[in-house]
Formats: sequence, C-alpha cells, structure tokens
Amino acid sequence: MDQDRNKASKPGFFTPYSTGDPTLNVPVSAGQAGVMSPYMNFDPSFIKTGEAEFIFPEGADKQRGRFEVAFSQIGGAVLAGGLYGTLNATYLWKKHGRTDVTARIRYTDWANTVGKRAAFHGQALGTIAVLYSIIGIVVAKTTGVEGEVNILSSATATGALYRMADGHKKLLRGGAIGFGLASIFCLWKNTDKIRYMLDG
Repeated sequence: MDQDRNKASKPGFFTPYSTGDPTLNVPVSAGQAGVMSPYMNFDPSFIKTGEAEFIFPEGADKQRGRFEVAFSQIGGAVLAGGLYGTLNATYLWKKHGRTDVTARIRYTDWANTVGKRAAFHGQALGTIAVLYSIIGIVVAKTTGVEGEVNILSSATATGALYRMADGHKKLLRGGAIGFGLASIFCLWKNTDKIRYMLDG
C-alpha cells in the first residue's frame, strides 16, 4: 500500500507533478507579499506599456529613411499605374470596341489593350517614382534635409526633369505640377498640426 502511494507521488511521464507538491499551492499572481509561483515567475508590472516596444540598433533612427521608403514607393507607383491603365483600357474598349465580331475576338482585343495601357502607365509612374526617390535620397544625404522640405524639393525637381525633353515650358509646367502635388500631400500629412495652429 505504501509502495503504491510512493509510486503515485513520484512524477511520471503523464503526471509530471504530484498533487501533493507544496510548491503548487503558491498563487500565480503576486499578492501583497510579493510571492509568486516558481512555474510562473514573471511579474507583469515590470512591463512598460507607455514606450515603444521596438529594438533599434545603436545610433539608428527610429524612422525609416528615404532609401528604405523608396522601394515601397516605386512598387506602389507601378501598381497604381497598372491599375489606372487597366481601368482606362476597359473604358475605351467598352466605348470604342468592335461589336460586330465574336466574343473571343472581343476579349482578345480587350486583353491586348489592357496589356499595352497598363504597361505604359505603370512604366510612366514607375519612372517618376524612381526619379523622385533618387533625388530625395541625394538631397537627404548631401544636405541632411528631411521632412516637408525634402518632399517639396524632390517633387518639384522630379516634375521638371520628367518633362525636360519637351521644352522649357513643359519643364516649368512639370515642376509646378510636382510642387502642387507635393504641397497637397504635405497639407494632408500635417492636418492635425494645422488644426492645432488654427485652434490655438
């Protein structure tokens, strides 16, 4: 009988801990005495929830630089251009497409139109994004200027360079369009600051 009790009290494969173990009677949460279970030896009061929970290398910025953001900007611009080209091609196909042919020929014509226009607009916006990213990185590395000043200068230079081959009038128009779009983006980005300044 005593042997059976000793076997039952010993931890096994299916019973790793005995119910008679006195350490299991310790409460899990820390009370006023500060005693915690050895199996849950962790006090959540040590966690600081008010600060950022990311680990940054020593000397690194807590915000992504222009080089890290460039890849997502270029990819997003290519996808946006392809989407616009697809919608534009579909609209033109429905409006000016031939209706006196079979359905197979019509959808083949639609696929060809979509492929051409999606590639054209995607390449155009991708080129603009590449120019904008390169100029922004160069400005940030050479002058150390970040934020809205970098955005406005990079967008203005991108618009001017993109239309530079079409003459000085198109160059000025492209720079003005880039500056205008960048200004709208900066205003949208700093909406809370502008409201605070107006209310204050």
